[in-house]
Amino acid sequence: MFRIVAEELMLYSDVCQSIISLNELLQIICQLSVYVDDSEFGAKIAKLALDSLKKEWPDFDVFSQKSATAKTNAVIKSLLSIYFSKQTNKRLNVCEKMIQSVLERGVEKSDDMFTVEDYKTVNKNTYPVWYAALFHELVSCTREIALTIGDSE
Repeated sequence: MFRIVAEELMLYSDVCQSIISLNELLQIICQLSVYVDDSEFGAKIAKLALDSLKKEWPDFDVFSQKSATAKTNAVIKSLLSIYFSKQTNKRLNVCEKMIQSVLERGVEKSDDMFTVEDYKTVNKNTYPVWYAALFHELVSCTREIALTIGDSE
């Protein structure tokens, strides 16, 4: 039952015109996914979150103004959190690729207007959120590896 409702809600992701609306929709889907024990369904949620981070949003330019930076950063942080919480395969590799794509290009361009081709939600205002989220995930993956190695000894 929960899976059916969550999958129906996922269909509405295509009609969301706002990154904030999609984030709220994904929050509801994630709450419903707790009752669905299926890694394939989690992968669908992760892909939806990743696609939303890559998409160019009509309202994103409005939200990148200084007055709305906190709201934008909260949405980006939430989407990254959803993505990493539902991503089950090769989290370290995914994190490494995102770091390469986002952080390296951000460091290379020091002017006020930098963009990352792969991720349309990266800009001067959201860059610190991406940085913090990616390194938080990197630390989390490293801890898991250390625990796995410690358990095998």
